Amino acid sequence: MTKYDDLVAVLRVVGDHEAAKDPAKGCNPCNVNGLAEAMDLEPQEVADRLAVLYLGKMVAVRPASEMDRQIAVDLMTTGASSRQSAAAQDGEGG
Repeated sequence: MTKYDDLVAVLRVVGDHEAAKDPAKGCNPCNVNGLAEAMDLEPQEVADRLAVLYLGKMVAVRPASEMDRQIAVDLMTTGASSRQSAAAQDGEGG
C-alpha cells in the first residue's frame, strides 16, 4: 500500500464519519481511536502523540514514536514505566 492509498483510506473514514453528515454529532478531533480502528491500525500508528491516563489523571504525553504497547500498558496500569521504546533505544546507540 502506498502513502496515497493510506491517505485515500483516511479520507474515506473521515468522509463516512457521522460528523461529516451532521456537524452536531462532532467528536473530539484529538481522539484517534475510532480512526485507527476503522483502518485496522494501532492508535500510535495514526497519532503523532499519545496521552495516557491512570486513575483519571494524565501521567504521560509523549510522541507516538516513543511509546510502544508495553509502555502504554505500564502507564495505564501503574502510572509509570521505566521502559524505553525500541525506537528510542535505537537512537541512543549512535
